[in-house]
Amino acid sequence: MRTLLLIDFQESFCREGGVSAAAIASEVAARGTLEHAQRSLKAARDRGDLVIHVHLAFDAKHRNRTNRTFRFDEHERAGRYMEGSADSAICSEVAPAPDELVLSKGSVGVFGSTILDAVLRTAKVEQLAICGVATHLAVESTAREASDRGYAVSVIRDACAGPAALHDHAVDTVLPAFAEIITADDFVSAQ
Repeated sequence: MRTLLLIDFQESFCREGGVSAAAIASEVAARGTLEHAQRSLKAARDRGDLVIHVHLAFDAKHRNRTNRTFRFDEHERAGRYMEGSADSAICSEVAPAPDELVLSKGSVGVFGSTILDAVLRTAKVEQLAICGVATHLAVESTAREASDRGYAVSVIRDACAGPAALHDHAVDTVLPAFAEIITADDFVSAQ
């Protein structure tokens, strides 16, 4: 079974004026990242692939926070990315359908603070296609760990974004060691 994993397509990351880095939001717009992700999502739904959405969203007591870096300390102090808040809201272009799983993470990569691996193993998933923001952070971290856990990983390059140089370095240099790099067109046309 194949799964499409959509990571951190949040208003605060993908829209100008969000609480996160403006460089990411401008790249999302310039690259058409949300449109490519939307096309990939439609194809996954049409094929009957398992679709899983993940967003950075802390519970009220930050119990799901596994990342202990200064950046995450700042998120906690500022009360950013709380469950149900505007800055953890998933963009309407890729909004979850009622029957699609949404995981809230408290880490950069998805595996560290969610039940993703258990869900994938229960569903007998072998192939994992990843898209999201930021390419050099959440996407790269998740792809590395998914590969180590035995999944066949692909990263949909044009359905990912991050600061230009970091995105390009991730998809051209780092990620090919862990994943097949594909386009949204490739994903849409896959059988």
